[in-house]
Amino acid sequence: MVYYNSEVRAMDTVAQLRTLPDTDLARLCRVLVPLVMTHSWEKAEQVISLWEEIVAADQEWYWSPEWQAMEAEADAELAAGQYDDFATMDDLIADLEATTPEQVK
Repeated sequence: MVYYNSEVRAMDTVAQLRTLPDTDLARLCRVLVPLVMTHSWEKAEQVISLWEEIVAADQEWYWSPEWQAMEAEADAELAAGQYDDFATMDDLIADLEATTPEQVK
């Protein structure tokens, strides 16, 4: 009987997963643990698959060729030492305020 109740709850949680914020890993775990404990592997796989779709859609921009090119450029600039260190936040803000639009690459 516990297995049946878990299966019914699992079906409900798969539908509810679409409403979870993508950063709520704790809630995802609370959904998955009972499924795994009751050997509801198929439902657990559905939950994981849906979660992957949600996260993938939310992070799709990061993996675009344009964004990856900007990431590579930033990594190269860091490796070449093309950055400034600031002792305080006030120093950083002062530098930003003193920068003209022509100085921005």
